[in-house]
Amino acid sequence: SSETFPITEKSYVYDEALLDLLGVPAITKPEEAFAHAFMLTCAICNTVIPEATNMSPIGVRFEGASPDEEALVETAARAGYILVGRNANYVTLRISRSTPERKAQREWHEITFKVLDVNEFTSERKRMSVLVQMLKVVETDNGDTTHVPDENGSMLLVKGADDVVMECSRGVEGDSSMAVSGLPVQDVRETTVTHIHEFASAGHRTLMLAV
Repeated sequence: SSETFPITEKSYVYDEALLDLLGVPAITKPEEAFAHAFMLTCAICNTVIPEATNMSPIGVRFEGASPDEEALVETAARAGYILVGRNANYVTLRISRSTPERKAQREWHEITFKVLDVNEFTSERKRMSVLVQMLKVVETDNGDTTHVPDENGSMLLVKGADDVVMECSRGVEGDSSMAVSGLPVQDVRETTVTHIHEFASAGHRTLMLAV
């Protein structure tokens, strides 16, 4: 005999405070900048390949080397940062900064990043890093459009074991400010360590992201 089991949609636990930070149309506060950088890292710092499909509510399915990477990319997509294109040189995201209750009025726009370098995860490094540069669309003299590097420079997106990523951050001077938010590095480091310990004490697996 055989049994048929229905395929249920994946479940997600949403952090309302995080969604509120992602729901503002323009980034004006350090916390909003952190939330934005967090989602960019989840969506970009991986080797996941997106494929268009009608079988997903977000219109894309993800194929990754590990379930962990797929979960991070899927979480970013549910929060409005959808990975829609990737090749060796470019990554494209479809982004909407709006809260879930405003889904019907969501406005989406695509952002393309040039991949400058990739350091893949290894058992020795225990981290992955991707150096990207955001591109902006400009109109050419003949009326066409093209992508040119954004004047804000490049970003190094990192994810990995918390002890390794934390050790890397120790190379930054304690009184320096974070480029992403302007907050003191030491303050951010101490808060992050507290959160990591809380999650680990609760029995959760931990992973640290950095920009």
